[in-house]
Amino acid sequence: MPKDANKYSTMMRCALGVLALGLGGMLGCILYVDESTSECYAVTCGANAYCDQGLCSCHPGYGGVADVGCEPLMSVLVTDLCDDGLDVEFRLFSQDYATTWPTNSTLFTAGYNVDTIHEIRCASGEIVCFGAQAGELSWGVGLDGELGCGAPFRFECGPYTVDAGFLTCG
Repeated sequence: MPKDANKYSTMMRCALGVLALGLGGMLGCILYVDESTSECYAVTCGANAYCDQGLCSCHPGYGGVADVGCEPLMSVLVTDLCDDGLDVEFRLFSQDYATTWPTNSTLFTAGYNVDTIHEIRCASGEIVCFGAQAGELSWGVGLDGELGCGAPFRFECGPYTVDAGFLTCG
């Protein structure tokens, strides 16, 4: 048997295993990947981000500057079930930072019998309180965030949708 025949036979088994199953490491096969030729080799992405073709991107459910780090995108679902002719106006308030969504001078709105979803970017684990008002009725912490922040209008920030519930007249 030629001295390289065994080496050739092993390489062929590895190649056939990789072709048949698309797996490296099949039958003791070791595949070498030169990572230094990858477009992402020298790229460092922030938290909750990954590199693709040399650029950082946020994982699904996260947003921000991927090179620095991505924060959760939390969606808040609000449904106005109070048939009083008024839209519900609402804000979200951070209990950990001086942040209000959308802002201190603007409001989100929800119309009667319509599921309204708004997305905010917040810090992982940050406590977010919901406050709403329609005429004399209020829910949660109110539009100015002055009432107590308790269940069911208190949420921990994460990359998911929270439901503020059905806002009723009673």
